[in-house]
Amino acid sequence: MPFDKKRSLTVYICVALGVFCMMYFYIPSIIRIDFTSCSFPIFLAGAITVHFFKALRLYIILLGYGISFRQFLHIYARTTFVNLIFPFKSGEFFRGYYIGNQVNSYYNGYMITIADRFADTCALISCVVAACTLGYMKFSNIYVFFTLFLILILMAYWLFEPLYDYWNHFLIIKKGTKKRLNALKALEILKKAFLRLKSVIGGRFIILYILSVFAWTSETVMLHSVFGGQLGGMSIYLNEIMTDESITENIVYVVASITVFAIIEIVALIIPKVKSVNL
Repeated sequence: MPFDKKRSLTVYICVALGVFCMMYFYIPSIIRIDFTSCSFPIFLAGAITVHFFKALRLYIILLGYGISFRQFLHIYARTTFVNLIFPFKSGEFFRGYYIGNQVNSYYNGYMITIADRFADTCALISCVVAACTLGYMKFSNIYVFFTLFLILILMAYWLFEPLYDYWNHFLIIKKGTKKRLNALKALEILKKAFLRLKSVIGGRFIILYILSVFAWTSETVMLHSVFGGQLGGMSIYLNEIMTDESITENIVYVVASITVFAIIEIVALIIPKVKSVNL
C-alpha cells in the first residue's frame, strides 16, 4: 500500500510539472511538425515495442514487493512520462520517490531505480558498440563517458566485497577512535546498500539485460527505418536524446511515447484491482 495522501501529493505535483514542461518546451515545436510526413506510425510502433520491453524489465524487478498489475501500470506510465519530459534524466529522482511511495520504502525505491538504470546502461553501451562496429553510427564523446562510467560501476560492484572485508578488518584491529568508528558506520551503510542492490539484481540481471538489449535494438530498428540507415541521422538522434536537445525526430518520439503512456493509464483505470503474488 502507498504512503499517506500528503506524501502522494508530491507525485501529482511532479506529474503536473511534467505536463507544464511538456507544454512549455514541446508544444510550440509539436505545433510546427507535419505529422503526415514525419514517419509518426513508425515512431508509434517503435515506442510501443520499446516501452513494452522496458515495462517488462521494471515489472520483473518489482516482483516480490506486493505491487498489483494496476499499480505497476500507473508506476511505469507516470514515472516514465516525468523522466521523458524532465531535462538531463532528472526524472529518475521522481521515479525512485514514487516507487518508494508504493513499496513503503524510499530506500528500496531508489535501489530499484538504480538496478533498472544499471541494466539499461549496460545494454545501451553494448548496442552502441555493436552499431559503431557495424558502421551505423559514430562513437561520440558522450558514449565514451558512459562506457568509462559503466566500467567504474562494474569494478566497484565486483570489488566491493573484498575491499569491504579488508577495510573492515583493518579498522577493527586498530585502536578505536571516533574517526575509525565513523568509518565503520559508513562501511556498514555502504554494505547495506550493496546487499540491497545485489538482492534486487541477483538472479535477474541476465534477463534484465536481455530485455534492455531488446528495447535498445527496437529503438535502433526504428531509427534505421526513419533515417534509411544513414549514419549521420542516427548518430545525431541518439546524441540529442542523451543531451536533451529537441530535434524533430526526438519530439515525434516524445509524442508517440506520451500516446503510449495515455493508453497505459486508460488500461490501468479499467482493469480490476488484483493484488500481485509476493514471490
